[in-house]
Amino acid sequence: MLQRSVEFALVGLVGVMSGLVLGVIADMNGSPDQNGRTQRYGMRTALVSASALLLCASVITTMRPGAYALMVAAIAIGFSFFPIFGLLHAYVGKTSTPALAAMVCGICEAAFGVSVGLGNVAGGLCKTLSGSFQPVYGLASVAALLLVGLTLLVPNTRRACAGLQKRPCQFAVTAYQTRPLLRRI
Repeated sequence: MLQRSVEFALVGLVGVMSGLVLGVIADMNGSPDQNGRTQRYGMRTALVSASALLLCASVITTMRPGAYALMVAAIAIGFSFFPIFGLLHAYVGKTSTPALAAMVCGICEAAFGVSVGLGNVAGGLCKTLSGSFQPVYGLASVAALLLVGLTLLVPNTRRACAGLQKRPCQFAVTAYQTRPLLRRI
């Protein structure tokens, strides 16, 4: 009982610092491209790092390790789980147009909610049917492997409306002009 409370406290303490560390990584600039502009490769690196840590934690728990390995898994879970919400919203904000960013973030939050709910139900059913959570850990490992693969495919963070810096009022004028059309619908 005491060991579990220590593990959860460790997850919480790591979670406090993980957002700061992965946020700093996300804000780092990469090397200049052919045109001499520095691209922000840090956001992609932070997303891949969080996904890889989640994979490590789920593989460790699948292997039925001892107490110290579970503490390492708890640190990896804390380092990957807590900052993913902020990283995802920051990535969407940097890659989507401002008009779509709120909608995309809402869809992401709804997907998080549905997946957490379905994951809990599926985990409970698996425990009831098999008598163990081991299959759940195996499925989590497969899902984390899929997540790592998908985050490796994520494009670099470039603002979707790149011309906004040259003519900042253009987007505002375009948005203002489409507003009367929306009222008629």
